Amino acid sequence: MDIYSLFILEDSGVCFYHKTFSDQIKNLNVDLITPFFAAILSFATKVVDRRLEVLEMGDIRFVFRNEKGYIFVIMAASKMNLLFLNTRLEKIKNIFFMFYDQIFDKKSHKFIKNQKFDNLIEMLIYGKDELQKVEKSGMYQKIVDYFRELISKREIVGAALLTTKGALIYSSVSRVLLQRIMKELEIRFMTGTFDVPELFYTQANGKKVSERIITYKNFISLLLVVQFPSNFQLGMVDYTTETIVEKLKGFL
Repeated sequence: MDIYSLFILEDSGVCFYHKTFSDQIKNLNVDLITPFFAAILSFATKVVDRRLEVLEMGDIRFVFRNEKGYIFVIMAASKMNLLFLNTRLEKIKNIFFMFYDQIFDKKSHKFIKNQKFDNLIEMLIYGKDELQKVEKSGMYQKIVDYFRELISKREIVGAALLTTKGALIYSSVSRVLLQRIMKELEIRFMTGTFDVPELFYTQANGKKVSERIITYKNFISLLLVVQFPSNFQLGMVDYTTETIVEKLKGFL
């Protein structure tokens, strides 16, 4: 898991809620790091006159939200997709204020343990909310079986299916290619180019990659990525991709 921790703290830097999702960051001193968040956000607002939303430190990326006297922070690997992290943080913020009266003791000014809140936080961090939309539609297992069949027949090398918000639904491509896809989604988000429906390119090893944005009526938008053998011509890549798109639409 490349999302390491979630922090919810007051503007003063006092940590209200903290949850860790990875063993890669050990011996984290919460009382030391959260005042730093408050200080750096205050500095950005008062001195630079801008709200800090992302901070890169080596291989670590911090993503911030500041609202109603609380600071929400996700700590993740720098390679994590910014679009995905932003959508996670936005949803966590909304869940927090929805549960506020149930998780905040006004007398002691402390967090009240709430299992439902914890479960929702974990679901959002892992992107399970996006995956559930696909699972509830009844298409998830059909997607997995279909891609496995194509791979076994050597019609494709691998495939990936993601929501346009960066949540991974299925992948049988290499980690390197998947990271490239995630980075591209981030760039699309930052430049507002989600309207580019198709993309084809050849990798250094000669394998062909086809990308297609699929938008379903009354459903989520998906990014389909298909990797083909190096001996496939562009015409075959285009034809096979279109066949896969129509097949996926038929699963709904």
